[in-house]
Order: sequence, then C-alpha cells, then structure tokens
Amino acid sequence: MEVVMRRAIMFLAVCSLLGVFIVTGCDQGVNTPNEKVLNPITSQEAHSVTGDGWIKLDGSSTEEAIVTVMQTDDGRVDGTVDLEINRQGVSGSSDLVFTLQKATCLKVEGNSAWIRSEIIVTSHPNEELFKVGAEYITLIRDFGDKGTDIMHSSSLKEFQREYGNLPVSCSDKPTMQSMETVVSGGRYQVR
Repeated sequence: MEVVMRRAIMFLAVCSLLGVFIVTGCDQGVNTPNEKVLNPITSQEAHSVTGDGWIKLDGSSTEEAIVTVMQTDDGRVDGTVDLEINRQGVSGSSDLVFTLQKATCLKVEGNSAWIRSEIIVTSHPNEELFKVGAEYITLIRDFGDKGTDIMHSSSLKEFQREYGNLPVSCSDKPTMQSMETVVSGGRYQVR
C-alpha cells in the first residue's frame, strides 16, 4: 500500500510540474512586425534514449529507471529520468526513494548513452544524494534483446570520488565497473 501511495504522490508531482511547463511554455511563437508567427523550434531529433528496467544493486536493494530523453541536432536536450531505489532490507532501511530528474546533457556513442540529470522532485529531500538539485549520470547500453541491456545511475558525487574530484560531464562518457549491470525486466532503446 505504501508503494502505491508513494507512486501516486510522485505521479501527482510530475503532473503538476508538467502542467506548469505546459502552461508557461505553450506560447513559444514570436510575433514579427507583419504579425506573422515564427516557431523558433525547428530542430530535428538527433538522438533519443527511452525505456525502463531495473537492476539489483546489493543485497535486496534495487534501482529502476524510466528514461525518456531526446537531443535535437542543435544539441538541446529535453526529457526526464524517473529513478526509484528500493533500499528495503539494506542497513536497516525500510524505505523506497523516488526522484524525478530533468535531463541536462546527453552523449550517445553507438549503442551507449550517458545522461546527466538534475533532481527536480524527490521523496527524500533531507538526504544529500537525493535532494533537489543533486546531479546524476545514468549509463545505458542498448544491446537490442530484452534482458541484455545495461543501466546504472550514479550521483555526480560518486563519480567525483572515483575520478579524484575532477569535474565530470556526460560528454566525458564516464563509467565505473559497478555500472556495467545487466538490466532485468525491461528494455532500453538508444538511437
């Protein structure tokens, strides 16, 4: 029941945010002196990453990511990463963590994608790794068949520890051995 309630709350939060984006972003036309309307969004989709799946982290902990991110040919990135971490049974924890992250960077190379994102909605605002504004990089490798893809999301703080506190971006294509985790129960598409 608690899981259903948390998902319902996240759904409402996402819908509320999307409602704000839609209301504030509907009038994107620009009036010219002749009263013609020009639409400034003329770029085509260059890359996209979509899908969902979950991985087992350690013990009984799991991580699930629902990804819908696209990049236009002029480099603009739009979309979200919906991350759920089930920490039940790990270090005495009995909770689930839900975050909604806005994509800020996408790097695609072959069948691999790196997505940098920033948390905009969270169920755990008092935890450093999950507070609003915390940044993540999600690695996805699309091997085509269900149950063969790789997905793992790590906070920028984890990457900076691994890379010696150097700035890390999705354009750097960072990876750690722990990220090469095969996805269960889902399928991702990198295009």
